[in-house]
Amino acid sequence: MPVYRAPIKLDGIKLSHELVLFNLRDLIWATAAPARFFGYLSDQQINLPFLTSHSTAENMRISCCAAIDDGDRIRRHVDGEPDFEGKVTWVPAVGMLSLFPHKSRLRMLETALAAMAWADLAIHGFATSVSALTLVTDYRGVDRAVEALKRHFELPRGFVPMKPEFKVRQSATRKPYP
Repeated sequence: MPVYRAPIKLDGIKLSHELVLFNLRDLIWATAAPARFFGYLSDQQINLPFLTSHSTAENMRISCCAAIDDGDRIRRHVDGEPDFEGKVTWVPAVGMLSLFPHKSRLRMLETALAAMAWADLAIHGFATSVSALTLVTDYRGVDRAVEALKRHFELPRGFVPMKPEFKVRQSATRKPYP
């Protein structure tokens, strides 16, 4: 059942590789826990294709996705830190769907959230920008999510979701800028 009679036009949907989602809550600023967490990720050259946060004057809440291959390293680090004890939840095997262009339309967000709900698909997180709306769901449900979204959005003829063709990893090798 569509939210609106006229479907919203999209240029496409981009899918991610399999990822791990981790949520850290109540990280206290005074202990520098948020800074140490991001410092560790930087030192280990771990990319975060999805990051949202909420903070107050006292603490911070973080939700991030990383490559599934990096999940065990992050978990070992966080498990060894007293400041993170009891403050971390993990969702293994998630995937991201990025719908574009977004053009700052709340109607697009409403339609996407409703389509996912009607298809009984989990939404572990979402973020918007001027260019895209990104949803995080269970990796095993990504294809079902695409089908659910296709029923409520107008996509180009012959549409096929953009699947990742390569993984981006950081490297310690520095190359001079031309």
